Amino acid sequence: MGQRPTKLLIWSSARAAFSSCVALVLLAALAWPAAAQSPRARKAALDRYEKVDLSSIDPRYEKWLTEEVGHLITFEESDIFIRLQSDSQRDAFIEKFWLQRDPTPGTPRNENRDEWYERLAYVDKFFGRGTSLDGWQTDRGETYMNLGAPKATYRYPSDMLTYPAEIWLYSADPVLGLPPFFYMMFYQRYGAGEYRIYSPLSDGPSKLLNGAGTQEVENRRGQRQYNQGGYGYSPEGHDADAYLVRSILAEIDYDFASAAFSLFPSDAGMEIGVSPLRSEMLLGQVQDVRNVIMPDPTWAYNVLTGTTESDVKFETLQLDAMAYGIIDADGQPFLHFAASAPGEHLNVSDYDSNYYFTFDANGSVTNQGNKVLQTFEMNLTGDLDEEQAGRFTRNPFVYLDMMPTLPGSQRLSLIMENQSTNTFGQVELELEVPQTFPESLALVGPIVMAGAQQLPDYDPFGGRYAFQYRDLTMIPAVDHRVYAGRPLLVFQQILLPAGHDGVVHTRAELINGAGIVVRSDEVQYEGGEADSNGVVMHVWTLDTTALATGEYALRVTVGEAVSRSETLTIAEQPEELPRPFVNAQLSAPATDVWVAMERARQYRVVGDLDSALVWLRDALDRDPDNLALRGDHVELLKSAGLHEELIRVLEPAVMGDPNNPELMLDLASAYADAGEHYDAIRYYERSRMMLKQDSPAVLNALANEYLADEQPDKARQLLQRSLELDVDQPEIQQMLGRLAAPVTDSH
Repeated sequence: MGQRPTKLLIWSSARAAFSSCVALVLLAALAWPAAAQSPRARKAALDRYEKVDLSSIDPRYEKWLTEEVGHLITFEESDIFIRLQSDSQRDAFIEKFWLQRDPTPGTPRNENRDEWYERLAYVDKFFGRGTSLDGWQTDRGETYMNLGAPKATYRYPSDMLTYPAEIWLYSADPVLGLPPFFYMMFYQRYGAGEYRIYSPLSDGPSKLLNGAGTQEVENRRGQRQYNQGGYGYSPEGHDADAYLVRSILAEIDYDFASAAFSLFPSDAGMEIGVSPLRSEMLLGQVQDVRNVIMPDPTWAYNVLTGTTESDVKFETLQLDAMAYGIIDADGQPFLHFAASAPGEHLNVSDYDSNYYFTFDANGSVTNQGNKVLQTFEMNLTGDLDEEQAGRFTRNPFVYLDMMPTLPGSQRLSLIMENQSTNTFGQVELELEVPQTFPESLALVGPIVMAGAQQLPDYDPFGGRYAFQYRDLTMIPAVDHRVYAGRPLLVFQQILLPAGHDGVVHTRAELINGAGIVVRSDEVQYEGGEADSNGVVMHVWTLDTTALATGEYALRVTVGEAVSRSETLTIAEQPEELPRPFVNAQLSAPATDVWVAMERARQYRVVGDLDSALVWLRDALDRDPDNLALRGDHVELLKSAGLHEELIRVLEPAVMGDPNNPELMLDLASAYADAGEHYDAIRYYERSRMMLKQDSPAVLNALANEYLADEQPDKARQLLQRSLELDVDQPEIQQMLGRLAAPVTDSH
């Protein structure tokens, strides 16, 4: 009786294009006697075999079990191994253990086994230093063994306020039961020894602080700019110190602060209020990776009992993909990408004679500094009738999407899984996102198209699709395949430097395998033909009639210095041309406020606060009543220390909502940071009256302002009142001690 198909995936840092993993789907039809089909029956059969004392057999077997594969072998496989009765059984077990994890059975090399031992050598060399442990026994060593090399590593050596820490960024395939992108974090407890794995729930962000950091939290409680309840944030139900700890970590690094509260990069900017239980569940999933890789131990029982196994087959989803940074009509770059799977690798699901397809698409975009600019998760689902279901498996499936991005070198990582067959594919693409008015002539493309059309009802302020430029919509030839006799369509953008007004020559050439130019075309543009952003758009149409089938090079040149090439295949035209199933996600127009907020968020991630503010200011000019937008603006102004602009933003907000004590407190804090003590006192007193109940935080902040305004008696009264409300404030007691004059009660 055949077993349910299972999946094999061991992560690799050396070979995979997408991330750090080699991934294959294991389709196993493994035989097992009928009496031992269920786990309970298998366990009962297993108990008939006595456990062997490992110290009584050859030491190499104990070393293999505990050190070499201790983090890969499942608990059930291990339980079987210690019951084997002879060295010949143990040798057969080890051989079949790796065969089950071999991505290319029948070839001399087992890539996954080689990769595993490379990891073991690496962790023993680097992760045992400074400890009494071997590298494989450490938390970092175990993580590296299980998940492979991270996509990026952020190191935070000993800081004045925090213990040493490291953050590893991973991307994962859904096959493992892990999210597509996540952090693993480690820190030296008490500043020495092994780097232990960090849990936002079990440890908590405050555990990252050393003694000085803990004292700094106490110090910041009395400072309004660090007090919880920042603009637009409701603190009810959250740890009173969380906002203070976050402010300290964020000053060190944005990713550090994010990972301290959540191991999910998608939670960035939401550290306060996210549930740490989600991260704790992730750590449990990482621990369970070994069981996901090999969920069925039937093969191991077969070694113990001598049962023969059937063949093992493998299958993966083939993916073609492309990604380009295209300048939009407003002059800003958008990342356009496409992924395609061939129909012969696809399947559909059916329920009650209704057909449908389901794909999951997950990805991330990182910059050259390995900062995660954005992550995305999409579920691509569609209903099909019977005729469409048949056509679905004969034609490519194409997924198109786009998103706002920043100029510069980027990496797009994408995973797509066909839920109908539990197969998946993964790609990683490097691209250069351009910007308008470069220093010299620049080229976007060439982009080979499978089809294009003009939109008769184009709306410049409406939503748009990936690979759309103004009223031109394109279906890219993701597999770079065109058919003989059909025109070859190629899209490109020429980007002119500022002030360029000369003639621009551009040429397209189709070159065969012998290096001969078989088709060509050229055109020239005057500088004045570019749009207001210095962009010239052009679509080449090259005739493929009478060309032999095979591989060609498409070369486009602009001027004398810019040249780009793409490889394409000219194939014989079939009787029925493929009609791809296209899933295109509608995106917000470039003028949408969300686009401005997204660009501002990305600039903040890379540390460019000035550019982030430019985008937020522009968005606020267009949508001044957007509270979320205004909250982001206020938070960013605080981070940048732009107190005067913060005052200009908050004053009209207070006038529009004069009974809002939180706004009043923010304005008072802004005046205090700007050194305007009189106005700070005025707004603190007004907010104090509106709150109708004193709090130590407001009293302490107000006392600081009275002290700066040379009114020490008033400051002493407020500090004394603060201590009455909360006696556990050593810094306030010290401040009162420094104010030697006696306190007189003015009530």
